Amino acid sequence: MRLYPQIACDRKQLNKKAMTESAASNSPSSASICGHIQPALMEVLLPLRTYLQQLYQERFDRLVLFGSQARGMAHFGSDVDVLIVLHDPIDESEELYRTSPFVAQLCLDHNLLVSRLFMSTSRYEAENSPLLRNIRSEGVVI
Repeated sequence: MRLYPQIACDRKQLNKKAMTESAASNSPSSASICGHIQPALMEVLLPLRTYLQQLYQERFDRLVLFGSQARGMAHFGSDVDVLIVLHDPIDESEELYRTSPFVAQLCLDHNLLVSRLFMSTSRYEAENSPLLRNIRSEGVVI
């Protein structure tokens, strides 16, 4: 079994910090998330972003919401699709393993499923697959 150092985190504290940062920020990503995404979903995405920023620090590039939640077409039971972009190098399976305890608890706390896709910045910027074209056109940077 692989063990990773865990970031000591209190979910209530992370949520409060994320909401405060979002309200204080005038960045386009904060404006678009506030104007387009349901407040209940913000309670999931902002703590996730804060956690990822703390975990990856300078390796963290961006968090992008995509799929039905980003398009505003989600229904009850829809999952939350997120792309997590990290500066090179990355091992997608290792990153899934590393973030699973936090994300699993977040899912349990909010009764939803967060589906994560990890990708390197170089791949995100260079690849022209149908998936990435869709994420670039419909995704919301958190």
